[in-house]
Amino acid sequence: MRLLQRLRTGREARPALSTTYRDYTLYGLGLPSSGGIAVAEALNLLEAYDTATLTPVDPRDPVGRGPSRDPGVDGAAVGK
Repeated sequence: MRLLQRLRTGREARPALSTTYRDYTLYGLGLPSSGGIAVAEALNLLEAYDTATLTPVDPRDPVGRGPSRDPGVDGAAVGK
């Protein structure tokens, strides 16, 4: 199969990257693409946390502290 594909396209098929996340096996593009590696690393980092107990944060909050006390930062009108 590899020889046939190489003759057709001029390239050889590359093996897929695989990783596990909790009870799942995930597959992504292998090298030279870095997308599969980045996703695998991110999921490996997340696996250490119980994500079901995490609370959502406002994506506009760069530090994840919740609403700001500074008037005007969260779009609140100054002087209210």
